[in-house]
Amino acid sequence: MAVKLYGSIISPPTRAVLMCAKALGVDLKLIPIDLVASEQISEDFMKINPCHTIPVLEDDDGFIVTDSHVINEYLVDKYGKNDSLNPKDRKVRATINHRLHFDSSVFFVKGVNIVKPLVFGGGVQPDKTKLETLKEVFLVVERMLEQCKSLYIAGNELSIADFSFTSTITQWNIFVPYADFPNIKSYIERIQKLPFYEANREGLAECNALIASFLRRKSSSNRNLKTLGDKMGLKLYGAEISPCVRAVLLTIEALELKGVEFVDVDLLNGGTQTAAFSAINPLQKVPTIQDGDLILWDSHAINAYIVSKYGKTDSLYPKDPKKRALVDAMNFFDTGFLFAGHDVAIKSIVTSPTPTSVDSQIAKPLEEAYAYLNTILEKRAYVAGSQLTIADFSIATTLSSSTSYLPLTPGKHDKVLAWYQTIKSLPYFAKVNAAGLKQVKEVLSKKLA
Repeated sequence: MAVKLYGSIISPPTRAVLMCAKALGVDLKLIPIDLVASEQISEDFMKINPCHTIPVLEDDDGFIVTDSHVINEYLVDKYGKNDSLNPKDRKVRATINHRLHFDSSVFFVKGVNIVKPLVFGGGVQPDKTKLETLKEVFLVVERMLEQCKSLYIAGNELSIADFSFTSTITQWNIFVPYADFPNIKSYIERIQKLPFYEANREGLAECNALIASFLRRKSSSNRNLKTLGDKMGLKLYGAEISPCVRAVLLTIEALELKGVEFVDVDLLNGGTQTAAFSAINPLQKVPTIQDGDLILWDSHAINAYIVSKYGKTDSLYPKDPKKRALVDAMNFFDTGFLFAGHDVAIKSIVTSPTPTSVDSQIAKPLEEAYAYLNTILEKRAYVAGSQLTIADFSIATTLSSSTSYLPLTPGKHDKVLAWYQTIKSLPYFAKVNAAGLKQVKEVLSKKLA
């Protein structure tokens, strides 16, 4: 049975997988999914992937893997002659994981926020705010390359993170020219000389032509905006109000780690924007950990690193490629669906002058994420299979915050409700989650009173 890839070459994530497969020498049978014709939401396709996203890999034994980042990890683990594209070294893999989550939750999403209303929403032209936001992300990547002083996005060796960043950068170039950023320009020129890049060219040209055809329908596209130590023990910078920080705290409790230093960052009063914190994490996000000479951010990458280094067993983040792929897929589900929906919704409440509830249109992606999760849990005891993993921690803490203003519905979300009750029954869950969740509810009560 051939290894199948359901996707479309106009999709940057599909092209990221095609580049990875070419680099590995793996032959994939591409099953075209017509995004413009909405084939990804057909009943047949949703039986394969209830989240109705592409790409989806169906291995030769019928095993299904979703999300391009997870697919590439799986391909390297199973088919790679060595682990050079996703090394087993904890620190290197932690950096790669960060880049993958950054692409999933920030870089790729910011461009999608422009493309969806333009191509699939009636030709809504890019507005200045969205373009400026995307340009700011390019600036973060520019700084990332500058600070690392490396040949590739996660170090001096090519990795699976480069396939994702390459497809994203070259695609969003139509809105924000990467030539305006010297480090990114040099990086892409370096990548373009490698043989696997051929897998990006055709789909990139097709997608550019599609986007350009919609941009030409209006006279203005707004595309020409100006570019905007010492060794120590494990230290966690965070704020309990953040569900992402609480997810890391749950992992620390589950592993029974002692002596972790918690540095409280005043998230509500600009604590992440200080010069001191920005020097640690230029993305100005929590959580961030410091472990000796390693500085790492993104809760999902942090949890994977902590379990890999400090776990007595691998049960929370299995080494088995298939089990790990499922955990990674659900981590990316949290990043790209559940937390992404929560982040937009809660910011709309907090920033609105007179909110009474979350706007129905803004709440829609979060409601869809609830539905997807319920479907996933119809066949699983936990979000990634039959045992508790770090993916449960991330999704549970996000859900605890989001349900404060958008509750789950009995009869509609019964599987999620049952699973969530199981997670809440963990002996350390309330201890870790209660204080931060109380802070969330206090903020909401002031806005929704």
